[in-house]
Amino acid sequence: MDAAVVMEPGKDSKTTLDVPGGRISPGKSADPLNRRFPGGRLKGYVKSYFEARDNLLSSDILPRVLQSARDGKGPSYDELLLMPELSKYDERVVEYSWILWKLAGLDHVGDSDLLDVGCVMNMDVIATHLSEIFNMVWFLNSAQEELVYKDNAAYILADVRDHRLPKNMLFDVVTCFSTLEHIGMDNTRYGARPEKVDLYEDNPQRNAMEALGSIYSLVKTGGTLYLSLPYGPFEYLYSYGGGDQPIYYTIDQKRLEDLLSCLPGNAGISTEIFKVVPDVGWVRTEPGDKDILPHASDCSAAGGVALVEVLRK
Repeated sequence: MDAAVVMEPGKDSKTTLDVPGGRISPGKSADPLNRRFPGGRLKGYVKSYFEARDNLLSSDILPRVLQSARDGKGPSYDELLLMPELSKYDERVVEYSWILWKLAGLDHVGDSDLLDVGCVMNMDVIATHLSEIFNMVWFLNSAQEELVYKDNAAYILADVRDHRLPKNMLFDVVTCFSTLEHIGMDNTRYGARPEKVDLYEDNPQRNAMEALGSIYSLVKTGGTLYLSLPYGPFEYLYSYGGGDQPIYYTIDQKRLEDLLSCLPGNAGISTEIFKVVPDVGWVRTEPGDKDILPHASDCSAAGGVALVEVLRK
């Protein structure tokens, strides 16, 4: 089928629409390693940052990850992440390398559908690979954005906490990268409708727990859910020049444990933690590591990233 948008379940489908500009925080864009300002306020990236990052991924890192994963030879994805140049870039370099390594080993290549919650997979740098692996790629998000996929893709516009999808609409693979930390926060800069931010005092992961339970229900028995979250010292982050509502937060060990506790006891859960080390790359570490950089402090975004694989039994 052609790429299409499925609007709120139960309503008529429409053609894709461009999201209004707003992904870049107000004010002049900043150098990637100098975009943090007092109070955890972040300026947007210069456009050349994304071009450089994605070019490095598409021309070097991801082809090598895919080749090693399929051949069972050569360096693993975590060895490939030990590249000084990668320390200049955000956690996408880890997330895309990790998920491609995992998906390359699937037995049902070409026969299954992928659901991506949050649209991090709606990027050219990863789209070609996913199109080769899956029969159909679905996206679920609370704000609409243009699909980079030309065919065999569809968009579901809904809040994942109340998606209203049919109970028999289940997926072999579900991904949700760098999204749960945005649940319940101020997402207007991403094109979402304004809503009251409920921080639950010092426990914002309660919003994410509600979303995670809903996401898990969309995974088939025997299927897998892949998650990522910005990891390190807990703090709220804000848009530079914006209001006083946080746009997302970093999650620490205790909050990650609380979040994953909402999953059923029989779910198979494995967690990997990586941190950025300037001039070294992204380094595998332990959940209790106290030496992870604060968000956008001598790094372009998260100082660490938690990668979680959940098998539904």
